[in-house]
Amino acid sequence: MKNFKQRLTNAAYASPLVLFAASARADLPEDVTTAITAAKADIAAAGALVITIVVGIKVWKWITRVF
Repeated sequence: MKNFKQRLTNAAYASPLVLFAASARADLPEDVTTAITAAKADIAAAGALVITIVVGIKVWKWITRVF
């Protein structure tokens, strides 16, 4: 019963947020949309670089621990 009450409370808090999220959508100017689209490739490259560095550090630690 406690779990049901907790879920009901969570749903009560989340429902107004969902209702207002749809009405908060606004159209952006086309130059902003174009700039965001162009930046996706740069952001993806930076994210891939960060992930590669983190994985490389983790693998290096595993290798040094084994030997």
